[in-house]
Amino acid sequence: MQAKPELLSRLALFVISITCITHYACSNDPPSNLIGVFHVPNVSDAINISINDDRTFHWELDGCDTSFDGSGSWETDGDSLTLIPSSGDGELFWPFHPLVFRVTDVRVFDGGQRGEEIRVVTSDVDGTIREQVWQKGCVCPVCGLVGPEEFRACDGPL
Repeated sequence: MQAKPELLSRLALFVISITCITHYACSNDPPSNLIGVFHVPNVSDAINISINDDRTFHWELDGCDTSFDGSGSWETDGDSLTLIPSSGDGELFWPFHPLVFRVTDVRVFDGGQRGEEIRVVTSDVDGTIREQVWQKGCVCPVCGLVGPEEFRACDGPL
């Protein structure tokens, strides 16, 4: 016995409706705690990222005598974000103190601290997986003779 096309269409709509009850299945909106400005704590350079609600991101490393940055867009992936480089080549330079690595995959997750932290997991071009914890807020270096002497809170986004 074959099902009628109309019945199959109604069944498909029903399944989609049930699936859409969960927020992430039908929304491309990220969890709100992943949007904002965050920094890598306890490192010798100021490393900040701004994840913006317009689906863009920008990160900066400021070591007074050294600087790097990168940018792109993001997509939702369930309860996380996938960062996409603006270069279009599928690779992004990513700060993993004290170096900057070429990565092919960057995922941003809730850090479990009620929006005060994010967890970033990267995959290098050689397959190495790295994980970082970033804290809420932007930091700027106070430059001395050789790099930052200390850090102060500063305004974001970058």
